[in-house]
Amino acid sequence: MKTVLRFLPIILLFLVAACVPSSQNNEEIPAPTATQVAALPTAEPGLTLQQLQNMSYLSPNFGTPVQLKEGVYNEDSMAVSLLPQIAIGDLNGDQINDAAVLLAENGGGTGTFVSLVVIVSQDGEFRQVGSAMIDDRPVIESLKIDDGDILLNAVVHGINDAMVSPTLGVKQTYKLLENYLFMVKQSSTPQGGTERSIIIDSPLDGSKVSGSVQLKGSMPIAPFENNLRFRVLDLAGTPLLTDGFMVTSADVGMPAVFDNQITLPTLPSGAWVRLELAELSMADGSMMDMNSVLVKIK
Repeated sequence: MKTVLRFLPIILLFLVAACVPSSQNNEEIPAPTATQVAALPTAEPGLTLQQLQNMSYLSPNFGTPVQLKEGVYNEDSMAVSLLPQIAIGDLNGDQINDAAVLLAENGGGTGTFVSLVVIVSQDGEFRQVGSAMIDDRPVIESLKIDDGDILLNAVVHGINDAMVSPTLGVKQTYKLLENYLFMVKQSSTPQGGTERSIIIDSPLDGSKVSGSVQLKGSMPIAPFENNLRFRVLDLAGTPLLTDGFMVTSADVGMPAVFDNQITLPTLPSGAWVRLELAELSMADGSMMDMNSVLVKIK
């Protein structure tokens, strides 16, 4: 009995220790970092690769419905194929993944015309809602969807390029709004040259404007004679106003800035329009670089 009493304090000490929560097992769980949160899925699964390879598309170049089988259609001297670059992501804000794909079309000649095609979820179905021509036999470097924008990097044909050897690098951004697909930005880099681009600081995308608007921004390389083309376009791409737009630069080939007030045409309240600045080639009038902002009329 004395032996039991002698060990009783030790036994009680062990019992108390067992009831105290372990600090190792009760550590505070750190909150997810911004990187971890960004990595979480933001849209429900939508289109699969197998669906895209076996869908019916409206041929952008020929305007003919084609049914792909394993990514290919070949009938009546017309060949259409789905290129391997495919982007998946939500484009219309319904939290269901849509798709941006590239279709290559050949009608029997030497040209193979590649177009960007967008498929989105609508009323429980997936539908083709827009397309944009890229080039004849471009080299596609990448295609992705980032925060609702479609980003395309490619090498296309410059004015003096042989058709089998494009050399003009372009970075293009496309946006989908109210089922209209349009390019909102392009920069270009000639082989061995410097990237040409237009940066618009103000107004911001989604701004509400009326009457007039102040366009502010810069360019790393000034355009020829410091002149750009300015346009106001509706969502369908119809020009509502076209005018010249001057920038300021210290000398030819130097950086440029602009801060110009633009008087807008009379437009209905609530209409979305795109304010576009573009640098055009003096050789053939083709677009070298472009940037634009979407604004809503008050």
